[in-house]
Amino acid sequence: MRIVVFWDSISEWFWDCDKWGWVNMLKVDLWKKFWYDKMVMNYWIASYTSENVLKVFQPFFDWCSRREIWEEKDSIVIIAIWINDCCIDTITNGPRINKEQFRKNIQEIINRYKNDELIKKVIFVGNINVDEKVVNNDKRGDFLFFNSDIEKYNEIIKENCKQNNLDFIDLFWLMENEDLEDWLHPNTKWHEKIFNEVKKFLID
Repeated sequence: MRIVVFWDSISEWFWDCDKWGWVNMLKVDLWKKFWYDKMVMNYWIASYTSENVLKVFQPFFDWCSRREIWEEKDSIVIIAIWINDCCIDTITNGPRINKEQFRKNIQEIINRYKNDELIKKVIFVGNINVDEKVVNNDKRGDFLFFNSDIEKYNEIIKENCKQNNLDFIDLFWLMENEDLEDWLHPNTKWHEKIFNEVKKFLID
């Protein structure tokens, strides 16, 4: 089994300098228990949105289909890239991806999954809440984050998953401010929380 994770900076490892993020924890855990039978592949770029996932999703699996190792055709895809869609661009004063387009993007990702014989299962990881008092006062940032918007986008993911009978891991409001290393990115404690939640959906 191959587990492919599409992720952004939060799912990459920022800022877990002890265990290098929940995906790395997952990789190590599965390696110890299953050796080559369950392998984690990472596909990440910071600031990714659902639009980026649509651009790379099909080419990635088209490439994989040409590799003998993928002939088992039981891959699991975990997608954890959403919070960048709903952040407010300080130049346009609007979200990077509006809610209507976001809903369409989620459904299109699901449609592509259903039509790909390499993929056995897809898991959507929802948004996390942020410390908006700090993030929105950071002059280094070009975007604003509001928990009210993040939650609305989170509900869109949840609704699409329910309509298509797909797994959805809801993380919203599970995090407390002390779980943040900075205004947005989790510390080791919170990465461990994400790891434990995701793991439940992979190992019976």
